[in-house]
Amino acid sequence: MKKILLVTLILLMVVTGGLFAKAGDSLSMWDIQYYTDSFGDTTDIKFITTKAQAIKGTFANSATSGSDLYVLPLAGRDSNGVDYFHIGLIEYGSIIVKGGLKYPTKYTIQIKDSKGMVYRMTAINYDTRLVVDDRYLAELFTLLGKGGMLKFYIVETNRPTTNYKFTFEDTTGFREALESL
Repeated sequence: MKKILLVTLILLMVVTGGLFAKAGDSLSMWDIQYYTDSFGDTTDIKFITTKAQAIKGTFANSATSGSDLYVLPLAGRDSNGVDYFHIGLIEYGSIIVKGGLKYPTKYTIQIKDSKGMVYRMTAINYDTRLVVDDRYLAELFTLLGKGGMLKFYIVETNRPTTNYKFTFEDTTGFREALESL
């Protein structure tokens, strides 16, 4: 009798949504966090990242193909109200892809949505993150805000054998996260 009661209770919770979060809540891949100051204290400036902290993907270059890649997306609005989207790339799980302030590395980004449409944009790496060109931010934020899957293919402009592939499985909730900044 206790087993029947327990099974009935679990079934009731599943049917009414008691065991699973609703879409847009914890099922969203996005998380809002706060920057910290030099002392490690939380500021009031928010940014968007992923709950998983890193998205897995693969990369290739002249020495390897299909190697492990970790992607750290970061979106936000600076103190002047200007939006930004940065992409941190980590090869082999520990080597941060770097550019230079004097000689930054340029990239071409292709994004394929769930309907098969391909969008092209550019980014530049001055230090440890690719910075998506401002002229593409509105388009990128619209794509992210639609929800659904987005596949990324990033190529280093001067070294076409160096490329990065990763997927955002479901971008649902990005628009709401952006509006909360």
